[in-house]
Amino acid sequence: MKKSGEFSPIVFFEAIPSEELKSNFKNDPHSGGKFSLIIDNFGVLAYSAYPSAILQRYINLLKEKEDKEDKELQGKIFFEYGTENFRSTEDPSFLIDVSVYQTKVKKADGTTVTFPQWLESIPGLSVKKSDYAIEGTISPGKEGWVYLRSAEIKVKDKSILHIPTLKLIHKGVGKNSQFDRIFEEQNNDDGKLKVE
Repeated sequence: MKKSGEFSPIVFFEAIPSEELKSNFKNDPHSGGKFSLIIDNFGVLAYSAYPSAILQRYINLLKEKEDKEDKELQGKIFFEYGTENFRSTEDPSFLIDVSVYQTKVKKADGTTVTFPQWLESIPGLSVKKSDYAIEGTISPGKEGWVYLRSAEIKVKDKSILHIPTLKLIHKGVGKNSQFDRIFEEQNNDDGKLKVE
């Protein structure tokens, strides 16, 4: 047990053993170490240099349905992937783009798509996107609406699920640079679903 004031070393999510992630829930009769819902609210997927590995890990942690022959998984992933267009309530002409998620993927066929579009292209996944607005503060004295984008990701057919491996080929510089990334699909079989 850590004493007050002791710090843990930084550990990346992809380096944490699956058994450790599931250990707090192993004896829970309802979960069996698997999860019904994983929420990534500008979390690991938004920052990792290995989003395909993170997505694979999330899927491996999702609950299966009672009928093991069912191709659909019971659990789902809620992924917050963008904010855009803050509009001031005091001054409707005050509109700024505060988008922080600009990741792109160069697909094997040569096209470039946004990360959510790439998710939608993965066979076996179902991606339901939604936009919503919340009232918030963008800077001192500037109240208004922030428009958010999210996606609900479900495995509809695990028998055909294949997550292409992504390689980071560009990372931006400056403010919000961690979100200005370009990945490239790799032509290999590393993305095939691995059940742990």
